[in-house]
Amino acid sequence: MEQKINTKGLTESAIMAALISVVVILSSYFSFLYGIAMMILPIIVAVVHYRHDFKYSAGCVIVSMIITAIMFNPITAITMGVSYGIVGISLGYAVRKQYSPYKILILTVLASGIAVTVDFALTGILISGQNIFEFMRSQATEFSDIFAISIDQSVKMYEAMGITGQQIEMMNQMKSLITPELILMIFPAVIVIVAFLQGYVCYILLSIILKKLRYAKLEVIKFSEFYVTNLVGAALIGTMCIALILYGRGAAWGITVYNSVYMITIVILGINGVAATQYFLTNKMMLPKVARILIIAAVFVMGVFFIFCIIGFVEMLLDFRRLDPHRLRKA
Repeated sequence: MEQKINTKGLTESAIMAALISVVVILSSYFSFLYGIAMMILPIIVAVVHYRHDFKYSAGCVIVSMIITAIMFNPITAITMGVSYGIVGISLGYAVRKQYSPYKILILTVLASGIAVTVDFALTGILISGQNIFEFMRSQATEFSDIFAISIDQSVKMYEAMGITGQQIEMMNQMKSLITPELILMIFPAVIVIVAFLQGYVCYILLSIILKKLRYAKLEVIKFSEFYVTNLVGAALIGTMCIALILYGRGAAWGITVYNSVYMITIVILGINGVAATQYFLTNKMMLPKVARILIIAAVFVMGVFFIFCIIGFVEMLLDFRRLDPHRLRKA
């Protein structure tokens, strides 16, 4: 029996593909639109997937890439297409399968992290002819050199103004700190932050759009209810231990893995700590929204973000909010 063709699905997919192509081209011409585009494009794909399933959302992504490649640039079409395709299809799949709000968020964040990594890898291969590790190293070195040049120029300007002493010394210390190795260590943590922000924002915007179009009422997990299960903590700590053991046995890259996973752990625990703080300020202390924002912002301004990491670690172990189904403390 021949399978019926969903004419409505094909039409919507084609229209959305054309819309995506326009947004991609505009964001390429106006760089300040790129971040906004990477929040909007996955939602378009997710809506197509939610309404018409995988073959239509995948077709939408492929057609949009072809149109962009013909009308603008094949490299931009591939790198951006893979990125918004992975996130959009993953988000649409999770919503269509009616996953819990927490699972939808986690799947979307993971997809976003994969998309950012693949985008970076493809950029290195297609533009520089380098694999992802070589490209990361070259970009880190370039950023470090640019930073060093800007510091040198600032020092010369201050010296010309007659400013010497402690300020000049601090700037020279900053110059020595920002090395390619430090940038490479921070890079995975930056991916985690970008993935979380993109995943959460896309999730919220999709729920608003589905509600406005009267397709579905999608529940969004509150940030204060976000948690990091102790299984994730155990996996991260285990990875760091293995990396140290390998480094001790002569694997030089072991210390790089350790440092990268350490930074990822700090970011994840920090996010968990901010969410837990938000929860207790809201539900236990009953503080107004403005007061909560000011307290959390003050911690960042004072440069004591590590407090959130400690709170996040304690919350992951003891689960005072009773959110983790795998909690150690059942009572």
